[in-house]
Amino acid sequence: MVTIDDSRWPLVSAAFQGLDTPAEMERFYQAFETWLATEERFSLIVQRHDAEAAEQQGKSPAAKQMRKAGIAWTKAHKPQISQYCAGVAMVPDSAKLIALWGPMVAKVTQTMYGCPGKVFSSTEAATVWAAERLGRPDLVAGMDTASTKKQQTRPAANPLKQLVLQRWLPLLLSGLLAALGAALGLVPYYLIYVVSLRLFGPETLDAQSAIPLAVWAVGAVVGKAVCSGVSTRLSHIAAYSILYDLRIELARKLGRLPLGYFTQRTTGEIKKILHEDVEQLEQGLAHLIPDVVAGVTVPLVAGILLVRVDWRMTLATLASAAIALTVFGMMMSRVDMRAYNALLAKMNGVVVQYINGMKVIKAFTRSDVSFAQLQDVVEEIRQVYVRTTRMSALPMAVMLTLMRSAAVTVVPAGILLYQFGSLSLPTFILFVVMGIGFNRPIMAVLFHGITGIYQITTASQRITEVFKASDLADPEQPQQPQDNQITFHDVSFGY
Repeated sequence: MVTIDDSRWPLVSAAFQGLDTPAEMERFYQAFETWLATEERFSLIVQRHDAEAAEQQGKSPAAKQMRKAGIAWTKAHKPQISQYCAGVAMVPDSAKLIALWGPMVAKVTQTMYGCPGKVFSSTEAATVWAAERLGRPDLVAGMDTASTKKQQTRPAANPLKQLVLQRWLPLLLSGLLAALGAALGLVPYYLIYVVSLRLFGPETLDAQSAIPLAVWAVGAVVGKAVCSGVSTRLSHIAAYSILYDLRIELARKLGRLPLGYFTQRTTGEIKKILHEDVEQLEQGLAHLIPDVVAGVTVPLVAGILLVRVDWRMTLATLASAAIALTVFGMMMSRVDMRAYNALLAKMNGVVVQYINGMKVIKAFTRSDVSFAQLQDVVEEIRQVYVRTTRMSALPMAVMLTLMRSAAVTVVPAGILLYQFGSLSLPTFILFVVMGIGFNRPIMAVLFHGITGIYQITTASQRITEVFKASDLADPEQPQQPQDNQITFHDVSFGY
């Protein structure tokens, strides 16, 4: 059963009780067409009772047919809905569905209807939001319930987190495929060990036994390439979709902020958040997830396999990575990345202002002062680069030497154990071959992981600060000007 109420126009509501029928949905669509025919803006509140039962009904053939008809009706009326519907507030009676629908409703409503949408746990909170979408706080002036107060005082949800959760499936698949591809990359190394056992052992290696090994090696390489390619594609599609939605949300938020927010910040700071900080998230979402997953999978799986072969040589393989990580940690502890990012934002602001204000600078002959400000900040950041490079040159060289090949520690340890007769030649060959590329995924985690995580964290903090900023408050009693005259009192101008 559906109950439709438009007595509080332009706030309209539709309450669905129990399982839907084609006749009830037709009645709802007719009411919707009546609202659109008024050619006035309105907000819709959809209440869903027995929501979980209706969700289960959605899997039946009859429900699929009704959904198909609903999609056709929506496509036919989408231009009108996007023009006159200020928003759709959904109020299911299930906490489970509120958590499930929450991250998706805004995107789905915008895509299907062309208007904003949101999920609420109470009708009162939904009514407040619907009235705000219309710019009509007077429609809820008499409401003062406890649930409304709770909803109004609750901190705003983080749009960044919601946008990432909307793309959780492709990101999860990307990570799983990256792990599978990394595991397949270890197969050729194991096959080399098998071949060396037959070459230097009692067994012989003939064409009949070599061909299956070659097929397995080629299949593993091809499988790794396919998994890595699909993983990268999925992560990039998800990342750029999140970046697009995030920039749209940031643009909407900036449009609701008071002018004082912008006077306290330079154009370069705003530009850095919209462009560079958002772009930093692409590095983390598109590259960090597959790279870190692969970088963790390879040492973990390889370490388990190598320990089963010879624990002493495994420790020698890990020794180079342990020393390199210690050097890297000591080097990074001496770098103040927070101060560097603040200085970079300052330089961006000065550069953007200098370029955008060139005409004004020339007109008022202030080029010497403006260029001096630019020169000072560029010189300051140059000195930071010089100090950092001089400080990290030697530690970086040591770290890269150790990380590029574990053979630095594997070969001496292997020769020593082989001379004492406690290490077989096939095992020695296995660890030498594995040592060549063992540390490379760890390097990827270091350079793309730790550094990327820090950059993403700082960028996310700056983006979140924008969303946390208070919107421009609407006056309780808006005032209209008496005429079109503009008068200045004690106004002066200078640059």
